[in-house]
Amino acid sequence: MHVALLRSVNLGKQRKVSMAALRALFADLGYPGARTYIQSGNVVFAAPGEDEAALVVKLRAAIEAMTGFEVAVVVRSAAAWEEAVRACPFDPGAVNVAAAFLGAEPRPEGLAALRARDFGAERWAVVGRTLYQTVPDGVKNVRLSHALIERQLGCPATVRNWRTVLAVGEMLRPPAG
Repeated sequence: MHVALLRSVNLGKQRKVSMAALRALFADLGYPGARTYIQSGNVVFAAPGEDEAALVVKLRAAIEAMTGFEVAVVVRSAAAWEEAVRACPFDPGAVNVAAAFLGAEPRPEGLAALRARDFGAERWAVVGRTLYQTVPDGVKNVRLSHALIERQLGCPATVRNWRTVLAVGEMLRPPAG
């Protein structure tokens, strides 16, 4: 199982992507049974034997052809998603947490530049290709923004709140029984 995370869709009147159309597109691409979670572009699908990089290229092209606009896509395998949940350095029960799933390894000089900045009460850490951040004032008021993450780290990123991270994780698990 894999999850495809679409960045910046359905946030306003522009860049609308129907989840039904997205599921149909995945079926047309050979991934029948794809499931979506909420309207922000989280797609869980089976793609046995395909690697993340090839899936990103294929999905970006197909989504752009369908929508008429470019959409950044980050893909994780079920195992990588589980590892990202386990690796969270913060206690989501004690503080609001968001995870920025990175499309590549972050640039070391970008990490150094972020470490040199003051983000007030927000804390952050990178583990592999995931940037975890505390969001004490909510994701809409973050100082370490999505745009800053991408600009400093030099790679695409898409942010999900911890509730979404856990819900997608449940979707990636095989059915019990």
